[in-house]
Amino acid sequence: DHHDHHQNIKSKCIYNDARKMVCNDHADMTGKLLAGSFTFQCRIMHYVLCQTFLPRSTNLAQASEEDLILLWALQTGRQIDWAHLVRY
Repeated sequence: DHHDHHQNIKSKCIYNDARKMVCNDHADMTGKLLAGSFTFQCRIMHYVLCQTFLPRSTNLAQASEEDLILLWALQTGRQIDWAHLVRY
C-alpha cells in the first residue's frame, strides 16, 4: 500500500535524524545503537528513561529504537504519550 510505504520512509527519516541528534560526532551511524555513542546529555537522559520510565532487565548499554525516538522527542519538544509507554 502506498500509505504504508510513505509511513516507512517517514519513520526511517525520523530514526536517522534522531540518531544524528543524540549521538556524538565520533559515533558509528551504521552499527548497533549504543548508549556510549550518545552525547553526555543524552546518555544521562537515556539512563533516567531506562531506570525510571522504561525499566528493563537487559543490557542498558544497548539502546532500543524506542529509546532513540523518546530522546529525540524530548529534545525536539514533541508530545509523548507517557501513559502508553510507562512499564511497571
